[in-house]
Amino acid sequence: MNIAPSSWLTFVRSVLLGCLLVLADGFNFQFSQASELTKSADKQTELPYLRVGLDTKALLEGRGYRAKDHQIVVDDGYVLGLTSAYNPLIGHDVRRARGLKPVLLVHGTAVNANVYMVNSLGARAKNLLDLVDPRQLDIGSLIHLLEHEPSINSLAMLLLNFGYECWFLHRRGTAPSLERRFYHLKEGSLTPYEKLQRAYRLAYDEGRLSPEETNEQLLEQVNEEDSHGADSIEDISADTELLGLPKEATNASALLDDKLRQLRKNNKFFDAIKGALPHKDSLGRLLKDIKTSFDSRLWNFSLDEQAAYDIPRAVEYVLQQTESNQCIFVGNSASGGLGLMALILNPELNKQLSKVILLSPAFNMGHGSNKMLQVWKKKPPSLCCYTGPFPWTFISVRMQVLYSILCSVELMQDTLCQMMAASSSGPTGGQMPFRGEFFHTWGSPVSAFEYFQYFQQLIYKSTRFFHYGKKKNAILYGGKEEPPIYDARLITNEHLSFWSSRYDTMIVDKDQRLLFEQLRGKLAEVVFCSCFNRIHWAANSEVELVKACLMLSEY
Repeated sequence: MNIAPSSWLTFVRSVLLGCLLVLADGFNFQFSQASELTKSADKQTELPYLRVGLDTKALLEGRGYRAKDHQIVVDDGYVLGLTSAYNPLIGHDVRRARGLKPVLLVHGTAVNANVYMVNSLGARAKNLLDLVDPRQLDIGSLIHLLEHEPSINSLAMLLLNFGYECWFLHRRGTAPSLERRFYHLKEGSLTPYEKLQRAYRLAYDEGRLSPEETNEQLLEQVNEEDSHGADSIEDISADTELLGLPKEATNASALLDDKLRQLRKNNKFFDAIKGALPHKDSLGRLLKDIKTSFDSRLWNFSLDEQAAYDIPRAVEYVLQQTESNQCIFVGNSASGGLGLMALILNPELNKQLSKVILLSPAFNMGHGSNKMLQVWKKKPPSLCCYTGPFPWTFISVRMQVLYSILCSVELMQDTLCQMMAASSSGPTGGQMPFRGEFFHTWGSPVSAFEYFQYFQQLIYKSTRFFHYGKKKNAILYGGKEEPPIYDARLITNEHLSFWSSRYDTMIVDKDQRLLFEQLRGKLAEVVFCSCFNRIHWAANSEVELVKACLMLSEY
């Protein structure tokens, strides 16, 4: 049957109008309940990829795990969300018998907690302990046995399927953590700078540091080493064991080729459109998001408060709820740097963490060759005069939907979407096509102060307290006009695992150079891998090797 050109034109106009209506109608989505997600076993693993805005609890329950939402109030009044999850197929007695500690997963900047599961297409709750005992296998053999297991692409679900209890911290600015009950510091609490001073006093009393070793000397060391050029990580210290991925593990990645080819065909354009349909309450949600965006008191925080209050309170809560004396910390990019900052400010936290796993931690940034980074160094954005989120909360979800629809098209995945992701982080290093669902977590609102503190780090080439200006600095930092540096020598935890990338152009090996010198003798392992960077580790075609190593290292 022939269709007149005018009919085709009408059809095209209708489609375009429909897309515009979707984009214009608030983009606030219906959060699916677990009961809806479990109606069909076949649909169970697909639904989380059909909606932007799916909450962590619903996503986990939709895959067959047990999940529960929690709230904690920190010292400066912020209410933070936590989501706990466990695998019902593996009993508590099994976890206890194997000595599996709870795992706290903290997400980075501009993403949410779902980033640890964004590449979990097809994954479901399984008891992998019935299939394999990871304590008796090397990494290559483990990869080989799990080659067809979808959860190997998601660190969180892999840990759950091996019996770990996982806790997801929702950082300030994300949907579960958009409340503040009071706007002052709780009586008896220390400011971040006072916590730093306390940590120094304790280090002096224990003889770990001398009062003559000042922050200024540390800064001079940073600048002097940078002016002479930086050596590679391999040349830093003979005391630090530098581990690469075993040859058998690298070869094992070839076994995943068939799976990757299938994922390349994962074209979900119509699913993405379906997931973008607005909720009936979209106008009310939109107005609430606008109000939240312009509540400056809600966004008046930097990284310092999160390191001083949020991380230690979350760890304390996890230990109380699980009746454990220690837990495992996992941080990526910004949250990796945040974990180090928290260890510096809170000496007691060093004893509460049995292991600290850091994926490309954002610490001592400023030594990379990224062109965007160079522009920021010369002229940092003037965010210091703005107290609020970036992006605004009412824009964030719209961006996620737009990108997820755009990148659901296979042609876009290998071209524009790859380029967008690589523009800030560097070459993709063999990662799989950048599918639309990878954007479901990115673009989450973040305090402008947090971004500006990163820009300051790029200029200083070291991790420092927020720079408010010389006059306010002098008031907040004991008369010092320059913000204090985060001194990694104050860290006493000796179970730090660094996973650095050769591909990242924002967080590079030179950034970690001084940090490794300060932590000499305290590093459990340094895995210098060429298969991921700070963004692509969640979506990379080879990063299952890294995730398997992380899981294996805990047994």
